Amino acid sequence: SQSEDDKAYTCEWRKAGVDENGIPRHPAFQRFLIGENNVMDVALKRWEVSCSWRESKVVDEIMEQPHVNFEIIKKAYPSCLLGRSKKGFPIYIERPGEIDLQMLRDAKITLEDLLWHYVYTTEFAWQVIEPQEGNPTAKFFTILDLKGVKLFDLVGDAIAFLKNAVSISQDHYPERGSKIFIINAPFFFKRAFTLVKPFMAEATLEKMEVHAKNFHQALLKDIDADVLPKRYGGNSEESDDNVPFERLLRYTVGTRLLKSGAVLTGADGEPDEQSTDALKRFVAEFEKEQAKQLTPEDSQGTITESIGTDDN
Repeated sequence: SQSEDDKAYTCEWRKAGVDENGIPRHPAFQRFLIGENNVMDVALKRWEVSCSWRESKVVDEIMEQPHVNFEIIKKAYPSCLLGRSKKGFPIYIERPGEIDLQMLRDAKITLEDLLWHYVYTTEFAWQVIEPQEGNPTAKFFTILDLKGVKLFDLVGDAIAFLKNAVSISQDHYPERGSKIFIINAPFFFKRAFTLVKPFMAEATLEKMEVHAKNFHQALLKDIDADVLPKRYGGNSEESDDNVPFERLLRYTVGTRLLKSGAVLTGADGEPDEQSTDALKRFVAEFEKEQAKQLTPEDSQGTITESIGTDDN
């Protein structure tokens, strides 16, 4: 039964064991310790909670699961792993003002599905883009674009997702943020922010910068103009889904999906063979591109090796 499987499953963090003083050996524990200002007993409690969470959700193996809702969630809830900041941090953009709740409802996407997607994307960042624990650049530079967010959006499903996502990020991914850049903040943002603020850690709040308008120069201090999209004051005209990290994410989703024989979810919540065929073609094209870039000596290695599938 599933409960027996859950009991039997041990996450990589816990498998690494503890030293003679009972301190976890896995290098990820250092982030928990830093996040709790080196207060050992508090860090240990938080570590235990996160290990249990990773085990109950089988988070270590999330990248191996077929993500059947990937394409529909990306359409209905625009987000993008844009590239790297000047200091080398992966840039993550989220645009809650463009979320299409009706499209999600029509496709029978639940809050749990959305949160699973959020964890999947986060794990992609730390298992594939920055797999080395302790790397100084293994932190998100987050841009939260609030353009189009209306006051009535901040109730029900949207706020429930936001609260849960903030909670997951803070509880289980400490010291994974370099900066949170909030742009296009609407006039009611301050009042609405009081709904979310109590759920946020002091360390997170200190990394936040809020701009209503005139944020272009501020972003260009941290991000090269060639990386930053034109709409934010940069030079890049690439669509969200065509930047290298997003292509690699889609390829990763595609290979796992095709390997499992699963089919993508369509706009009506039913299996969508057409979208799945399109993803299959994308995977084949991506592999051709990668093969062209490999030198003859490199060609012994596989694409999946170049992606990296190491456990954290």
